[in-house]
Amino acid sequence: MNKEYNITLFGFDFVMSLAPHAYKRSRDRNVCINDIIESLEDSQEAIADYVQNDTRFVIKNVNKKIMITICFHYDWIDIITVWNGLDFLISEGEDVIEINRNQIKYYELFAMLRNVLK
Repeated sequence: MNKEYNITLFGFDFVMSLAPHAYKRSRDRNVCINDIIESLEDSQEAIADYVQNDTRFVIKNVNKKIMITICFHYDWIDIITVWNGLDFLISEGEDVIEINRNQIKYYELFAMLRNVLK
């Protein structure tokens, strides 16, 4: 059974759903649900600008040292998996939103980043 949480991004309410795999990984890897929610909130401008319906992407939160694989839908958000660390292998075709408050709060969604990571 999925774990569901309500979250508001860019003025709209979403259900954030963690599949059993994602929930188990969040517990196994010591990634707090609040860190996942805060990462989504911190990246909401980039999500609004660049992410389309049924798009899979990764949030790389350098501050919290976590990575989250997400599938965004217009009325809900699927958390696919989470990783404690910054060395998670990003799949082909997944774009990245990187959060790093020590330098620039938001980086644009890097479609070209896939080529760099190859």
